[in-house]
Amino acid sequence: MLVLERNLAEDIPFGCHQHISKNISSIYMHLLSLIANEVPSARRFLEEVKSNDEEHIRHVFHDSLTRRVIEDSVCRVLRGLGTIEPSMIEELLSGASEHSKSPTPNFLADSVPCTPLHGAFNYAYIWLNNEPNTLSGRWFRDEIVKRMSGFQLDVPTQDQIDTLHAGAAIAERITPRLARSAISHTCVIVIGSFVNRNQFRSVTVPGLPGVTVLSPTAIKDDYQAAQTLVHEALHLKFLDVDYFQQLFPVGFRPELSPKITPVWHEGTRLGNWPIDRVLTSMHVYVAMAIFLETTTLNANNSKLIDLAECSARALESKHRASWLLQRARDHFQHLTGNGRNFVEWVARILGHLEKTSTGHGVI
Repeated sequence: MLVLERNLAEDIPFGCHQHISKNISSIYMHLLSLIANEVPSARRFLEEVKSNDEEHIRHVFHDSLTRRVIEDSVCRVLRGLGTIEPSMIEELLSGASEHSKSPTPNFLADSVPCTPLHGAFNYAYIWLNNEPNTLSGRWFRDEIVKRMSGFQLDVPTQDQIDTLHAGAAIAERITPRLARSAISHTCVIVIGSFVNRNQFRSVTVPGLPGVTVLSPTAIKDDYQAAQTLVHEALHLKFLDVDYFQQLFPVGFRPELSPKITPVWHEGTRLGNWPIDRVLTSMHVYVAMAIFLETTTLNANNSKLIDLAECSARALESKHRASWLLQRARDHFQHLTGNGRNFVEWVARILGHLEKTSTGHGVI
C-alpha cells in the first residue's frame, strides 16, 4: 500500500506536487509576459518574480488570489472580456507584485484574515472573516460568491477551526505522502452555506484554483475532516494537472461533453457527468481507496473510526473507480494524448490496488 501511495503522490508528471507547481508557475509567468508591454504592474510583477529561486516562485503562484487576477487581467487586456475592471488590474497586480517580495509570499492571506492550516501544510489557510477590510480581499470574496449563486461565507467557529487542524494532522498521519501531495494544492479553505438552503458538503469550483469550499456538515468530527480535506484537495490537484497537461482538446466545454451517469446515481438528479468529472472522480476514488484501506491498517483504536465501514467504503471506492475507468476508456476520442496517459496512469495504480481486495462488494 505504501508503494501505491508513493506512486499516486510522487509520480511525474501527474503525481508530484513540486513538478506540477513548477509547471503551473511557468504558465502564469508566461501569462504575465503576454500583457507586460501594456500593463506596467504586470511588467514589474514579472521582473520581481524572476529574481527569485524556483521554490519562492512556486509559493508566489500557489496563491489563489494571484492566479485569479492574472487570468482575469489577460482575458481583459488581450480578449476584451469584462472579467475585471481596468482600474482593478493595476491595483491588484501591484499588490501581488509587492507581496511577492515577502520571504513567505501569500497575497490572499495578507488580504483576508486567515489562519494557517495544520503546520505540515504550510501553503493552506482557513478563511476567518466574511467581510474583508481590503480591496483585494473583497474582490476575491466576490469572485467566490459570483461563481456560487446564493452562497454566503460564514465565520468559522473555533471548534470548526480546531477540527480542520486535527483533520489535517490525521490525514498526514494516515497517508503522509498522499496527504501532503494533495493538500499542497489547497491555498484556502472557506466555510459557508447557501441562503436558499441548498444542501452540499464540500466543493471545488473551476476558476477558483486552490479554493476548497466546505459546509459545516463536512467537518463534524476530526476523521471526517481528514477525509474531506484530502478528497477536495485531490479535485484541486486534478484541476492543476489539467491546467498544464491539457487533458482535454482545445475548446473543451463540459456542457458540450458526452454525459455519463454512474450506475450508483441512476434514477437520481446526480447523473449526467461530463467526461472531465469522470476523470477527476476516478482519480479521487482511487486515492480515497488507498486512504481508507490504510486507515484500517493504522486506526490505533480510534473511537472516531468504524473499521468495518472504512473497509466497505474502500472496496466501494475501488469498484467505482474501475467503473469510471472503463467509461473514460470508452471516450478516449474526447481526450488528448496527455489525457489518455493520465487515465492509463490511474489504471496502473488501480490494477495493483485491486489485487489487495479481500472481499466482495457492490457498486
